[in-house]
Amino acid sequence: MGPKPLVLSSLERRLGLHLFDRLPRGVRLTEAGQLLHDYAKRIFALEQAAETALEELAELRRGRLAGGARRTTLVIGIDYEGDLDRARTVALDAARTVDGVLATPEPVSQYASFDTSTLALELRYWTAPTEAVVNDVRDRVIRAVKAACEQAGVALPADIVEVDLRTGARATLHAMGQRTER
Repeated sequence: MGPKPLVLSSLERRLGLHLFDRLPRGVRLTEAGQLLHDYAKRIFALEQAAETALEELAELRRGRLAGGARRTTLVIGIDYEGDLDRARTVALDAARTVDGVLATPEPVSQYASFDTSTLALELRYWTAPTEAVVNDVRDRVIRAVKAACEQAGVALPADIVEVDLRTGARATLHAMGQRTER
C-alpha cells in the first residue's frame, strides 16, 4: 500500500490518533482505525439502503415492482359446506379491486388449514412497503372481501364454541339466573 491518502492523514492529525500501523509488509488498522472502519461500513450501507429505497419508491410510483413491495396475508374463514372454488374467486376478485393492492405480483390464495368451524383461506397481496399504506390497504381489503362474499352468498361463519355444562356448572348458572330474575 502506498502513502496514506491526505484525508486520512489530516484526520489522524486532527484527532491525535493513528489509524494505521506501518508494518514491513503493508499496514494494519489500529483500534481507532478499526472503529473508523466499522462506522464507515455502516455509513456506506445506509447510503446504499437509502438509494435503494428511493429507487424502489420511484419504481412503485411508475407502477413497477422493484423489490420494495410488502406482502400481506389475510386468513379468511370459509364455511365447510361452501363452494371452496367460488369463495376463493370471490376473495381474489375483491382484493384485485382495492386501490393500493399492486397488480404485480398479483394476489394469490390457497387453503391452509382446517380450523374449528371453517376452512382457512389465506389471501396474499402486495402493497407499497410503508406501515401506514399496509394498514390502510388491509382495512379496505377486509371490507371489500366481506362485502363481496355477502353479495355472492359465500358464508363467513363465526367460530362455533361448544360449551360443556356439567352438573356443577349447571347449578351455578341456575343460581345466577335466579338472582337476576328477582
